[in-house]
Amino acid sequence: MQMADQRDNELATLRLPLEPMSYHIAIVRYLQAQERGLWKWFSSDHVREKNNEAVRLDLLKATYRIERDSCAALYEAVDKAASALNLDVPITCYQSAGGSGLNAALASIPGEAHVVLTGPILTTLTHVELQCVLSPFLALIQSASTSLPGIGILWTRGSRICASAGIG
Repeated sequence: MQMADQRDNELATLRLPLEPMSYHIAIVRYLQAQERGLWKWFSSDHVREKNNEAVRLDLLKATYRIERDSCAALYEAVDKAASALNLDVPITCYQSAGGSGLNAALASIPGEAHVVLTGPILTTLTHVELQCVLSPFLALIQSASTSLPGIGILWTRGSRICASAGIG
């Protein structure tokens, strides 16, 4: 138990820059420059609204909502990660109805975030490990809304495609 506590303390003090990854930036720039029509269509209000509806439907069909009062430790980790990122959107957590292994995914809709957990993550990971799993997802929301618009949409659409194909 002492090693786990030491590892958690080391992880809690680890600070990394919160910036979009270079390949995210390169993909967005490439699409904006080389696929202007596709980018314009992809980022249109109509397509975004259709995507938002599809995300909500996927959440209803394939997950169980985890309420704040039923899993305080999870939401404490979510709130700490969001606070560290200065993220001010409502975040709701869900447990996937299917899937195997340990995984997490983000379903992002403008102004809200939905974290989907797969497998027994809550009973397997420590509090700090859970924060480490959640932080990159929440950082994507933060970076998409501040430093490089388009990354959040690209990543969210990509994850939905990967999730439907059973890849992620």
